[in-house]
Amino acid sequence: MITDFVLSLDGVVTFKLPQFSKDLKITGTEAYFKRRADLKQDRAYFIAACGTKDADFPAVRNTLVPEMRRLAGGQLQKAGVLCIFGSSNGAAHALALAAALQIELTINYICLADLPLFTGGRAIPGVGSLLPSTPIMIRGMIGKGGGSTVNAPGDRPSVSLQPDINAKFKQNFYQNAGNGTKVGLLSGKWFWTSDMKNEEFHGVISNSGWNADQEITGLKVDNLTLRAIFGGEGDAFHQALDDHVETNIWTKRRFVELAKI
Repeated sequence: MITDFVLSLDGVVTFKLPQFSKDLKITGTEAYFKRRADLKQDRAYFIAACGTKDADFPAVRNTLVPEMRRLAGGQLQKAGVLCIFGSSNGAAHALALAAALQIELTINYICLADLPLFTGGRAIPGVGSLLPSTPIMIRGMIGKGGGSTVNAPGDRPSVSLQPDINAKFKQNFYQNAGNGTKVGLLSGKWFWTSDMKNEEFHGVISNSGWNADQEITGLKVDNLTLRAIFGGEGDAFHQALDDHVETNIWTKRRFVELAKI
């Protein structure tokens, strides 16, 4: 049997093995099931969502991948399709899973929301250390003999996946609210940071093949409860971006890409 998978990973929900649903016919799956019938193949699809909080990359990978193989009857096939989404820390886990599974499945769609970036980088199995770009700074003159160093307009953190994910359709989205720069007191070098709890920041995946319109602007966080729960500006907008991408991009696109079997 050829098996296809749709998997969502949330960074703020505690990780546990999800309950996969088989051949769930919900709105949006019509084209997939028609295509499957046309091909006359012994095929099934499984859909699930889970968190990634409080679990490292090997723990998530070594739990999910064997379960997916079990559902496939013991062995995944390259003819099978994977569509995967990750928000916040789930985006990092989505990259690690995609890197591990791209040998065994065809990745039709990977979608990321606010992939966490850090000053010293973060090693993600299969895609490298994700060291961010250095901020571009400019010197602005203020009066006679005075000056200040400011971040170049429009400059954003960027990272390169080494190596990149082999997927047919790749999307990354982030918001800039909360991002900022600091200078090291001893080194004098500028680096990216933010007002978020862990000083994570968000930015561009620079590899070719990823979408050009990665920054989402115009998000509003008017809900005072959301601000109270998530703290500063960056944390609140971080949650708003994750919700926006999941609802308005991933949920609408996942079955379109799944149907391309």
